[in-house]
Amino acid sequence: FDITGVHFPRPNTFDSRKECFMTPVRYFVVMSLARSGNKWFTSLLNNHTSISSNSEIFLAEDRTKNLATIIETLDKVYNMDFNENIVPKNECVSAVGFVWMLYQNLFTYHQEIVSYFKRKGVLSIFLFRRNLLR
Repeated sequence: FDITGVHFPRPNTFDSRKECFMTPVRYFVVMSLARSGNKWFTSLLNNHTSISSNSEIFLAEDRTKNLATIIETLDKVYNMDFNENIVPKNECVSAVGFVWMLYQNLFTYHQEIVSYFKRKGVLSIFLFRRNLLR
């Protein structure tokens, strides 16, 4: 069951991790531009034992070819069945998310994606950096 913003995913990969079934999980997305420090930010998030942050999952173009593949990828990430996290966790996580670069087809289906995020209670983090030297 889901309480607003808190979820109890049942990933297929947790067959041997029954203790994680009742761990509440929050979903997040880090939206970013290039050269904004998102890799550094992702490494900070992954250093926390209770946070699992996937990198740029939509870097592979086949995941953004249409709305159905985008939603399928989002469902895999938020159900914790996306197995490309560079930092595997030995503990149950309480937050799971990824980085979505603005140029990675984010605006093509923006209304549907915003609707999905609202429905799932996804927390949005906008990571922008301004060049103060210019």
